[in-house]
Amino acid sequence: MDVESGLAKKLKPASLQKYRVEYEIFPPKVFRGHVYQEERAQREKGYWTHQRNQDGRERRDKEVEEMKSEWENEHFLEDREEELEVVDSEI
Repeated sequence: MDVESGLAKKLKPASLQKYRVEYEIFPPKVFRGHVYQEERAQREKGYWTHQRNQDGRERRDKEVEEMKSEWENEHFLEDREEELEVVDSEI
């Protein structure tokens, strides 16, 4: 909340921790880590969203290719069996 509003950029984590009563329950080292983690998460969100989507797209393309290959193999075998049956019946 305070990171999003920009207050965390104006204050050091120690000053920010004194700003709200809810923050005082955390040890200073832990609170500082969380503030920096949230700043980093908001700053890098665009990159990670793009990366997540790109990875998902690659996984989906791979799955589609595997499914397509399976389907083609199954139907190719069925077609070959039908052709063999026709040839056998003609003999």
